[in-house]
Amino acid sequence: MDYYRAAHEVNWFTNFGPLSLRLESALARTFGVPGEVCVAAANATAGLSAALLALGRKGTVLVPAFTFPASVGAVYASGNEPLIIDIQEENWAVDAAELDRILDVWPVASVMLVAPFGLPVDFSEHVSVCRRHGVGVVIDNAAGLGAARPARKTEENVFEVFSLHATKPFGIGEGGAIFGHPSRSNALRSALNFSLDAPARPDLPPWGFNGKMSEFHAAIGLAQIERFPNRVCSRQAFALAYFESLSDVPGIVLPKERSHAVWQIFPVLMPSAAAREHAISVAAAEGLEVRRYYNPSLSRWPNLRTAGHCHIAENLANRMCALPVRSDANDTEEIVRIASNSIRSGVRADKVF
Repeated sequence: MDYYRAAHEVNWFTNFGPLSLRLESALARTFGVPGEVCVAAANATAGLSAALLALGRKGTVLVPAFTFPASVGAVYASGNEPLIIDIQEENWAVDAAELDRILDVWPVASVMLVAPFGLPVDFSEHVSVCRRHGVGVVIDNAAGLGAARPARKTEENVFEVFSLHATKPFGIGEGGAIFGHPSRSNALRSALNFSLDAPARPDLPPWGFNGKMSEFHAAIGLAQIERFPNRVCSRQAFALAYFESLSDVPGIVLPKERSHAVWQIFPVLMPSAAAREHAISVAAAEGLEVRRYYNPSLSRWPNLRTAGHCHIAENLANRMCALPVRSDANDTEEIVRIASNSIRSGVRADKVF
């Protein structure tokens, strides 16, 4: 309440108010890389759209098939056209060599890269490929704020967007954070504020929308940042408990990352779709929600173009499940027990199917 009281004192509740600007500075200082700024948004989807608009490129945007549909929604909202591409099985993200091949064939304005589940992915090679092809890059790292970020040079045509939704580790209710080059700050703010200055400023996006963060949500963010390190430690301990409980289960694939993620959820790749469905049912019978994630693959959504088959993404989407992770659970052992037993039960049932 102390933070929000400051908004009441000046009667300023939105439109890049002092709390929003203060949160931007705190996020950049805490999570940014040298030479990078942060611009707050109403949500991560708005942040993705604003980044695409700030790039100033109109046309086709490559989007991996293995992601949340908001990624595609942001492309449409920016006035661009998505083109869905497959991923690699090793880290569930786009392969840099395959990206290079696609950019040789397809006319593309920008590329959206996705860090699946917020797990750290080094996109340095991908950015180099895009730079060579002259296309912009927007990294959708919705669930990854607070995870280790590879050191790389800040570039004008590269943005990284994080979600501050209530379901994310750094949750404030609704919110997004866009990290990018300082020279793009005005373009981002313009895109998030209807691009009101566009008629007199040809260097700004030609149009925009209402994507600003409220002072109420910024106040929550300022309070959240103070306790975030403890929340991350709790979530990492939760994930470690899953690793220890499931490491001996045959037929499943666990994340390769163990120490630097912030763990919105704990993804487990099951041996089959039937095994996943069985695990979900077993957990639900004990009152625990185990979720399907990135399902179905975007290549299976209506009216979306694909650059070839997306067999890997479709296979993963059919088999992936997400185990819950909590920041302040008092029943961690019980949650891990139920979730782990459901996974084991699904694997055993798969042999019957």
